[in-house]
Amino acid sequence: DNIHIYSLLSEKSTISISPEKTSAIEEGILIHDIFSNIYSDKDIENVIEKFKIKMGLDEEYAKTLQKRVEKIVYNENYAKYFDPQYLVKTECDILYHNGKTSNNPTIERPDRVIFSDNETWVVDFKTGIPMINYQEQINRYIEIISNMGYPNVSGEVIYC
Repeated sequence: DNIHIYSLLSEKSTISISPEKTSAIEEGILIHDIFSNIYSDKDIENVIEKFKIKMGLDEEYAKTLQKRVEKIVYNENYAKYFDPQYLVKTECDILYHNGKTSNNPTIERPDRVIFSDNETWVVDFKTGIPMINYQEQINRYIEIISNMGYPNVSGEVIYC
């Protein structure tokens, strides 16, 4: 199978990936898309149903996805990230100048940024094997959002 990758400049590249890897990538994208639509636990069922219809998912797979999502949302360590009392931004572009490479701005897109009165949390959802560059990515988000003036910024990678 071939995966087509488009850059911001609309240039198209084609790379070859095994069917197993393609399936894992597709599932990772699906999980990612699901979480970008969930703001609190009250959204889970409707979002899963929406994706079931939109993607033509069978009932068993949809239930498996729902259990994976619930495992994160209802986890006591992550519950604050889905608390409806906080303002949540998902997949929001952050345009900034890093001052190191050029005058051209860089775009970062954290999966989830949660704002409380005195804290700001940044979350990135990942599937697959933990990698050091995932934590580096979160650290970059923390630095950027801190520099924007938000209070007490922290973050983490959540593997789902």
